[in-house]
Amino acid sequence: MKKTDDVKSPGRVYSWVPGSRFGRDDDVSRIGPEVERLIKKHGQKLAIEEAVREAENPSSPLHSVIFREDDTTAAYEHRLDLARHLFRSVQVTIITPERKEVTIRVAVTRERPKPAGQALLHDHRVCPLRSIPEG
Repeated sequence: MKKTDDVKSPGRVYSWVPGSRFGRDDDVSRIGPEVERLIKKHGQKLAIEEAVREAENPSSPLHSVIFREDDTTAAYEHRLDLARHLFRSVQVTIITPERKEVTIRVAVTRERPKPAGQALLHDHRVCPLRSIPEG
């Protein structure tokens, strides 16, 4: 049972989702309200491109997170994201000797666990879901 002084007062407390690439160097208490403001302003019509356009302004709370890298590093990170998506997007359908079709994903990607107290590693591993029989 919680003690009375452990009870939180009403309001919003922003935090990063566990496993997020963002961490303690990124001020979620400034970024969270800006994300909500953009969602409220644009509703379901919010395109990520619009969020990036707004983040181009150096005074935007999103600027330091979205534009943290130089363009060369950002391009490389983008290619890594494309490769992760590519590996998560391939599936195979196997026809068994009994003529049954079994469709499975070839692989998923998962972030490598980080040591406690260390910044999130931008290192994903490809994890085969199961052995795929040769056919």
